[in-house]
Amino acid sequence: MGENMKLFVPSFLIIFSLFLISNLFANDKVIAFFEYAPQEARNDIDPESTLKLGGIPVIYGGYVSYNKKLEFPLRHSEQKLYIVVTPEISVKQTQGNTVSSLAITKMPGFDVYLPQTIKKDTQNKNTQTPKIYLLEKKKDSKQCWFWHASEQKLPQNGRLESISLIIINNPDNIFVKLGDTMANEEAHLRLPPLYVVGDKNRDINLIRFSNLEKYFEPISAKTQSETDPTKNGPTSTITTNLQ
Repeated sequence: MGENMKLFVPSFLIIFSLFLISNLFANDKVIAFFEYAPQEARNDIDPESTLKLGGIPVIYGGYVSYNKKLEFPLRHSEQKLYIVVTPEISVKQTQGNTVSSLAITKMPGFDVYLPQTIKKDTQNKNTQTPKIYLLEKKKDSKQCWFWHASEQKLPQNGRLESISLIIINNPDNIFVKLGDTMANEEAHLRLPPLYVVGDKNRDINLIRFSNLEKYFEPISAKTQSETDPTKNGPTSTITTNLQ
């Protein structure tokens, strides 16, 4: 075998392996749904007909969606995901519109974009304290998959984990069922339902987020399936960890 052929064979195998890996994960997604809450979680909230399941900003992996059905290109390999419900976020830029970090508090070096028309509302006593949940996909003793959901403490430094699904809403409006829920054996991270239980501060939180939209790529039919790591990703690249 010639010298050029000896070099060609391993190079071909490496390229072919990368091709297989990129295509193997090309269509994997984070999938979730907003649904009306079960009766036991509704208490004295408005009837179902007054609640909206769509139009809530949700962020993951540099993308944003406003849909009732959430489908994001899967950007991490761990069998877990943080669910963050917060009325607003702050961002730290590197250059241009690229985001290096997200936080749930107003931190030094981070920019908070609040439209002038609602700055007075920041003095409102309704603090809308954020909530964070951890969803972990596990196997039981019979090798059946399930999701385990638990509520987490807020990070002392305010920074959000990069593997977070961030819901821009009053935390009182979203109900995440704690404990165990059956899951499917599949490559997708198909989350348990995210229940909508109220409308408090919905519109003003949406306005708060409006000036941050430019940092996140809208989800479309095209971006839902583009997870090839060799391609350019979304505008925002979030690389922080929860500490």
